Amino acid sequence: MAHVILPNTIGGREWSKAGGPVKTARRVIASGSALSHYARAMSEGISVQRLISRPLLGVAMAVLLPLQSAVAEEISKARQPLDPESRFGAYVLKGEGNFGLRLGAAAMDKKMGMVCDYKADAPNLKIAIKKFHIERDVAFPESARHPVRGSWSIRYAYTRCGEKVIYNTIFAAREKSSPKMLNLYPGYSDLNPVLMGRVGRKLLAKVREDNLRTECNDIRIVDTSQGKLKKGSETIHEIWSVMACSQPINYEIAVTKLPEDITRGDIVISKLGEQPAKPVTAP
Repeated sequence: MAHVILPNTIGGREWSKAGGPVKTARRVIASGSALSHYARAMSEGISVQRLISRPLLGVAMAVLLPLQSAVAEEISKARQPLDPESRFGAYVLKGEGNFGLRLGAAAMDKKMGMVCDYKADAPNLKIAIKKFHIERDVAFPESARHPVRGSWSIRYAYTRCGEKVIYNTIFAAREKSSPKMLNLYPGYSDLNPVLMGRVGRKLLAKVREDNLRTECNDIRIVDTSQGKLKKGSETIHEIWSVMACSQPINYEIAVTKLPEDITRGDIVISKLGEQPAKPVTAP
């Protein structure tokens, strides 16, 4: 059964292939999955105070993906482009991997509040991959239904009911099951998943603080822009969009990565048009 861990604010949930919530993100984290540090980074169902730093993606995936005995298997190398003619390429583009992507997209739509009659709009549903990255070598034995080792991330455009959105998902292969999926925040952000999660926590905490005098509990990050480097600067600037109940709010995110740890950085968050606050190193 494929699983999706949703990243948005109030009570992140895990979704079954049948389409219903089966357990909270807290329980997934407690299970010891190596993707749990991403769930912690992206799930707003857990208080900011309880979230702590985690290792790099490569280290986490090494824990998640045990070595297998040598068998006849196709290997797709990390940081190499996806070969559409390979068995793994067919799996991602046309096979069960593509179905998993559709499942994740539908779950993100639900969390984003998108209302669409998917059955009636079936002829118009479309997924277009915008960016594909193999994080760790992917092993796909001939006898296996799914890859058994490796991890990969996909940025894709999802068109349905006349609207298009950009979603991001990380997949981690499992030895005897379908891949584990983790949906990240929507949009074109250039931040790595761990740093993206830290920025998201900090931004949501600020939005909640700004809305303390209101009864709004429905706060979601709905879009992120592609990062820009100003000339002569090492600071990445992005625009992140938040929906606080029915109120859209745009924030400028400025992140200066720390050279000794690319998953940490000095973060400045300010509403567009406001004076930026003093930089604070992400926890």
